[in-house]
Parts: sequence; C-alpha cells; structure tokens
Amino acid sequence: MNEYNQRNNPPTSVQMRLKTRAEGRRHERVELVVPVLIINHAAVDDQFVEGVSIDISESGVAFETEADLNSGNLVELVFDVNEETEYHRYARLLYRFGPRYGAYFTKPD
Repeated sequence: MNEYNQRNNPPTSVQMRLKTRAEGRRHERVELVVPVLIINHAAVDDQFVEGVSIDISESGVAFETEADLNSGNLVELVFDVNEETEYHRYARLLYRFGPRYGAYFTKPD
C-alpha cells in the first residue's frame, strides 16, 4: 500500500472513531440491553418509570420508555444488571425521538 492509500483509506477502526465523532459522540457506545428504572426528579413528586437501555458509553446512554419525559430534565437511572447488581447514574436528557431518549451522564464515577 502506498502513502496515498494509507492517508485516504484509514483502517476500519479509525473510520469508526471518525464516524462516531462526526455524529457528535465523544465516546464509543456499546450495546447494553437491560431493564432500567428512570427516576424523574424534575416532576413535582419523583416520577418512577420503567424502560430498557439500548447502548451505553463512558459519557452517555440511550434508552427506550413509553414515559413522557422532557429534554433537559435530570433523571436518575438505575440499571438492573442482574438479580444482585444495580448500577445508579444521574443523567441529563439530551434528546427524544419517539420512545427513544439520549442522555449524558452528569458526573463521572
């Protein structure tokens, strides 16, 4: 492979990182399909709704729920990893597309 091809045809892993950044994500996401409890602290009384996570990264998560949540709200996400393990994270809702939401974590572990 000559120098021209190396510059203009980067390896697949590099292409994926560039595509991910182009889509606005800072970190690569991995599939994670587990039940998630969404606690909406922005409601008058805390609102508890169920959903399912789709994918997760170091900085954010995508999930689906039938609940009507507002972008910008702070929520607590409780991932039900298995019968013995729950994982809690606070996140701010970034977007909604039908039943699918995207959120970014507000503070790192």
